[in-house]
Amino acid sequence: EAIVHLENERYIATFTAQDGEIESFKNKETGMEYMWQGDETYWKGKNPTLFPLIRSTFDHGNYTIDGKTYHMKNHSLVRYEDLEVKTQKDKIIMVLDSNPKLLAKYPFEFHYEIEYVLHYNCLNITYRITNTGKRDMPFMLGAHPGFNCPLCEDEVYEDYTFCLSKHEHMEQLVFDHEKKSRTAG
Repeated sequence: EAIVHLENERYIATFTAQDGEIESFKNKETGMEYMWQGDETYWKGKNPTLFPLIRSTFDHGNYTIDGKTYHMKNHSLVRYEDLEVKTQKDKIIMVLDSNPKLLAKYPFEFHYEIEYVLHYNCLNITYRITNTGKRDMPFMLGAHPGFNCPLCEDEVYEDYTFCLSKHEHMEQLVFDHEKKSRTAG
């Protein structure tokens, strides 16, 4: 599993080519690890990216488009793929393009990128998804980061809050739960 890293005077962040996942985000001075390292007792995952589907379909991963049935694992494609790593001085870009193996699971041509840039005390993440085909491409994108919390022995989970840098309007899409599966196309 290829591991690449970004580092500055304060932090070191490491990433895997598998899913473009954040492996670690650590304070170099204190050694404090901010990212969850996986534990079978609670959750063995770490930081998967969910594209082009979040969760699974109503029919255990099966879905139909234009009369043809396809199958994707839980949380889709990117999570299970090795991405092409392109490193630059101050950023890492990981890329996945549709190919015959992926088109057999998701019949839409795409170009997927995840970019990491480490600033003084911040790791910026940018996702770019491009429809490279000729028809509309339905998709979802989700991030599922795992953070260590609490960080210190004298803290509890309730000591922490999650804040966004600006006001966001969030909308939940509710699907028809009466149907076992959906057909598009």
